[in-house]
Amino acid sequence: MKGYIAEIMKGEELEELSAKKVREQVEQKMGLEQGALKSEKATISAIIDEVLAENPKEESEAEASASEEEEEKKPAKGKKRPAEAAPDDPPKQPKSTCRTASGDEAPKNVKKMQESMKMTAAKFLRDGPTLKIDLCGNELQGPPRTFSSGNKG
Repeated sequence: MKGYIAEIMKGEELEELSAKKVREQVEQKMGLEQGALKSEKATISAIIDEVLAENPKEESEAEASASEEEEEKKPAKGKKRPAEAAPDDPPKQPKSTCRTASGDEAPKNVKKMQESMKMTAAKFLRDGPTLKIDLCGNELQGPPRTFSSGNKG
């Protein structure tokens, strides 16, 4: 098999050659059915590496062959492949927006800010502001309170 692989790699541009293409050509030269050597992927890759080591042309060609072999591998069960964005796709628009009263951008690290405030439950219930919402002309008010779950809001 090593002789076939070496012969194939000599006659081809290594930049355009992948491990899959080498395997398919070896199957043809040996008179095997298409896909007969799929179970020998690791062996064929090792032989390709040996042939490249014996006849080094460029390292980038070897890297191209190895990267194409990795692309051929499927992701582990249950894991999705990362989506590839097409260059013509417009950038994704945010699903929602938030405009503050001051005109500033909404804070990104709210949890850190909340930890630095350290307000007790009693202080919140006593001094917390009443939430006022105008919904299509209907004004809703919600003073600070304790819910049946024990949460405050």
